[in-house]
Amino acid sequence: ASPASGESAAADDAGGASADQGSSVDFAVAAENRQIVSRGTINVRVDDLDAAMEEIQVLVDDVDGLVFAEETDLRDGAVTRITLKVPPTAFRAALASLADLGEVQTQTVSTDDVTEQVVDLDSRIATAEASVIRLRALLDRAERIQDITQIEGQLLERETELETLRGQRRTIEG
Repeated sequence: ASPASGESAAADDAGGASADQGSSVDFAVAAENRQIVSRGTINVRVDDLDAAMEEIQVLVDDVDGLVFAEETDLRDGAVTRITLKVPPTAFRAALASLADLGEVQTQTVSTDDVTEQVVDLDSRIATAEASVIRLRALLDRAERIQDITQIEGQLLERETELETLRGQRRTIEG
């Protein structure tokens, strides 16, 4: 395995042993395989709110994102709160573009690793799919009305659970 960082490579080149010599973990690859959700809040003072809104729409369109919510308060000067959803690969660039619209007042960014949730959901989805397949096979072989009714009830429950799990997975992906 190749070293995961330049630091390990330097230690190996200098004749030293890496602390994790027997490990075959490539940390760069491991980080790439994480499921990360980032959230950012940026407050920007702009001179022309309408022009800024148009630029935001162009930005969102350019990265295949969407304006998820918008709230405007005109009581004490125009204040607009916008919620954007952008692909993870466009997140930092989108923040930078928003900052370029005017004078940044505040900015916060948080990141959550949802890999464990995704792995759990994927496992539960696979289990539910297998259960649905088994119940359909049982339904195909059932001959008595009572058996058919009972299996159909169980099948409906499992299919509902499966769709709920798939919906949760789509939500995380979004």
